[in-house]
Amino acid sequence: MKHEIIYAIVQFRPYLETEEFANVGVVLCAPKAGYFDYIIEQKRFKRLTEFFMELPRELPKNATQYIANELDRVKEFSFCTNQESLKRLFLETTKHREGIIRYSDVRAGIVSEEPAVKLKKLFEHHVNHSFVSKISPNDRLEAATRQILEQHNLAHIYKHCDITDTDGLVKASVPFTHQQDGLFFRIIRPLSLEFETPSAIVDVGDKWVNRFKRLFDFNVLKPDAVVMPLAFPASKDRVIVNAVNTVFGDIERAGIKPIDATDTETLVNLASV
Repeated sequence: MKHEIIYAIVQFRPYLETEEFANVGVVLCAPKAGYFDYIIEQKRFKRLTEFFMELPRELPKNATQYIANELDRVKEFSFCTNQESLKRLFLETTKHREGIIRYSDVRAGIVSEEPAVKLKKLFEHHVNHSFVSKISPNDRLEAATRQILEQHNLAHIYKHCDITDTDGLVKASVPFTHQQDGLFFRIIRPLSLEFETPSAIVDVGDKWVNRFKRLFDFNVLKPDAVVMPLAFPASKDRVIVNAVNTVFGDIERAGIKPIDATDTETLVNLASV
């Protein structure tokens, strides 16, 4: 029997100002099967304390125990919910938060095995076989954008959305979308151009410009609804600057509004639709 699942990785990130984090658990939900459960590492912390050497030795244990207790309460409540309520409960529980413990973006899939079996496999893959990972520049930019929206009381109107056309030919995963009655009033897609080579800068720009242009062609989105806060590379090398200017121009020609990600005032004004 096949099961539709959604899951998120539990991450331990003690230093907000650095890019290091460690996967410490997995939370999985199969709404149609009425399944909600998690696995979090609560015993083996030697790798964590050796990598994050300046941390108090009890911090990883205390942090994961706190989240485990929270998930236990959610799990108890999940037995009393229907399919749609269980999905909403999972999404609310695993929404992005700032702190020592955070959740990855929610991922989805269809599996032929039982959800509990898949949960164990995901834990083995993401936790036991993957220790410390880097937060990508784009993840860091999204977190900074989310913080600005929260500081200006705008975060509650923006939700993550995977935007597709009716035939499923194109899909854009957008962290900040404002919708009313099924219409997209504002789309905010932060994009980091912080790469070391001009080809990488142009490639990521082409990827997102072409993705949005297809959605415009399918009348899924209107160009003037889309804002792209951009993070620029520190290098002032001529070829890097030319690549950035090329991407900036391509974005403008597509009808999208590019802005400097550090321009908080402009971002807040555009987000306040």
